Amino acid sequence: MRNHRARGFTIVEVLTILVLLSLLTSLLLPRFLLSRMRTYHSNCLQNAHNLGTALQIYSNENQARYPDSLQVLSDTTPPYLHVLPTCPSNDASYGYDLNPDATGYTVFCQGIHYRQLEGQVEEGFPQFYSDGHLDSSGNP
Repeated sequence: MRNHRARGFTIVEVLTILVLLSLLTSLLLPRFLLSRMRTYHSNCLQNAHNLGTALQIYSNENQARYPDSLQVLSDTTPPYLHVLPTCPSNDASYGYDLNPDATGYTVFCQGIHYRQLEGQVEEGFPQFYSDGHLDSSGNP
C-alpha cells in the first residue's frame, strides 16, 4: 500500500518564513524611510537654489531690488518660474524673508523632512541667502 503524503508546507515552515520576513522588514524599513527623507532633502536643496536663481534674475532686471513675495516670480510675463516649487516632504511652500530695504532675502524650507533627519537637519533648512550662500542643514 502506498503512503500518500499531502504536499505543502508544515505550520513550522510557514511560521519560520514569517518570522524571517518580519525580521528583515524591521531591519530594512527604517533605512528605507531615512533614504526617502534624504532624497526629499536633496530635492529641497535644489528647489531652494532654483528659487534663489530666479530671485537673482528678478533683481538684475529690477534695479537690484527683490520682490515682496515669491508669487511675483510666477505671476509676471514672462514668468521667472512657471510654477513655484514646494517641499517634496509635505508640499509646503517655501518661506521668504525680505530685508527691510528689499536688497537682500532668505528663502527657507517649511517642510517636515527635518523631523526624520533629526540631528542632521534643523527646522527651516535648507536656507538660500541673497549672497548666493546655500545652508543645507543649519548645523555648523
